[in-house]
Parts: sequence; C-alpha cells; structure tokens
Amino acid sequence: MSPVRRPPRSDARAHRSAIVEASQEVLRDVGPDFSMGQVAGAAGVSRTTVYRHFADREALLDALVVVMAQRHLPEVVAVLGRGTLEDSVDAFARSVLERAAQERALVRAAGPRLEALTRLAVIDEPMVALLARRRTRGEHRSALPERYLVSCVRALVVSAVLDERPVDPAATELATALRLLLGLPPHG
Repeated sequence: MSPVRRPPRSDARAHRSAIVEASQEVLRDVGPDFSMGQVAGAAGVSRTTVYRHFADREALLDALVVVMAQRHLPEVVAVLGRGTLEDSVDAFARSVLERAAQERALVRAAGPRLEALTRLAVIDEPMVALLARRRTRGEHRSALPERYLVSCVRALVVSAVLDERPVDPAATELATALRLLLGLPPHG
C-alpha cells in the first residue's frame, strides 16, 4: 500500500506563495540574473526554504510563467470571444502583447523555454471550444482542426511575445498572421 499524500501544510503554502510573489518583484527590480538569496530576503524566508520549494532558478522561473499564464489567460481568451471574430482577433493580438510587455522581465528570463512552458501552463480546451463555436457560426474558414489551430495560435503568440518590438507593429503583424491562419480577410 502506498503512503497517503497529504496536502501541503498551510505554512508551506504561505511560504510558496510569498516566494512566488517576492520573486516577481525581484525579477522586475534585478532582472533575470537574480539570486535565490535575493528572493529569500524579499520573501522573508531562508534560502533553504526557497530551495525546499524550488530546486533552482529555472524551476522558480517555470512556476512564474505558470502563474503569469493563469493570471492573464482567462481575460485573453475572453477578448477573443467578444464581438466578431475579425474584430476580436485584432483585440486579442493587442491584449496578448500589452500583457507580455508588462511581464517583459519574465519573458526575457524564460526565453527559449517559453513555448514549452506555455504548452504546460495553458489548457487548450477553452480556445478549442471557442474556435469550434466560431466555426459553427461560419466566422472562420480554416480547414484545420481546432486543436491544431490552437497549437498554431500558441506558436504565433509565443513568437510575437518574444519579439521585443513595440506593441503596435508586433500586434498588427500577429493579427495579420492569425487572420491568415483562420481564413479571415486581411485588414481593411
């Protein structure tokens, strides 16, 4: 019989939450070369406590990407569900890139691992369902299955997020690429 796994104690959950919150601040203030000691100091815990929750900086950064995705994803998907698909694609591209600009330090720190991390952090089902509804209404003409479309959307979004140009030109290019993918007319 395998041992029963208990949920983390409330103080362990509180420490983990404090570490994640503090690491966001340290990342913004110090940049991607922050130390675990700096995070521990900002969180008010020992370095040992930080390492008890996160094996290394990469594990901590991975957790931060998940937190970022969970914070922004519901609103970003909601933007894509508002109004006509043509209008919502433009608003979606702008929303994604404005949010990425707010999280620039984390995006830079995650770098090439960002796409793999977003695959782990972002659940496809809401977007798959949204695109299926839009197809049923005749709003997009892509012959690709929704699940594949979502993978393509993710790849385009990650590429645009990693591009450090100002939001306006990057959002226009992302919206254009998404319109092509979905079989929508180009911008007027």
